[in-house]
Amino acid sequence: GPTGHRAVGEIAHDLLTASAGLKVHQILKGQSLARVATWPDEIKSDPDNYKHTYNWHYTDWADEAHEHTENGNSGALIGSITEQLKVLKDATASDEKKAFALKFLVHLIGDLHMPLHVGNGLDQGGNNCKVIFQKNPTNLHALWDEGMIEFNKLSYTELAKFVRQGHKTQDVQ
Repeated sequence: GPTGHRAVGEIAHDLLTASAGLKVHQILKGQSLARVATWPDEIKSDPDNYKHTYNWHYTDWADEAHEHTENGNSGALIGSITEQLKVLKDATASDEKKAFALKFLVHLIGDLHMPLHVGNGLDQGGNNCKVIFQKNPTNLHALWDEGMIEFNKLSYTELAKFVRQGHKTQDVQ
């Protein structure tokens, strides 16, 4: 959900070196990683232009699979992360392409760490798992994505600080 994705962006920002932070600032034209982290979900309301990105948010692996190759039906999360990294490393890529790649990268790293975006697909990423939380019916995906985070009433900066407690800072170049 938005708070979780913004927390991922905030944590990523905190781990950047000064040099990397300047590059990110330039690529995003002053917008923060926390601000753009939700953009890939926001653009889902524009299918004419972004439908090709829908399966970038997840990957499904069969329970018995020892190796996995993504395809259109199984999602493209891992491959999409790899492709966005290539764009960011490409000295010839336009600023617009780099901004698109960076917005997706910060978002997809959040999706990758959400267990229900990486699963066997049989339960539709937890959407088919009906649960009750605080006496309210929901599904496991919604509960993990937003319900538990919103229940704690933390802002994304508070959540980021809470998640990072006890972890050493490692700069990202």
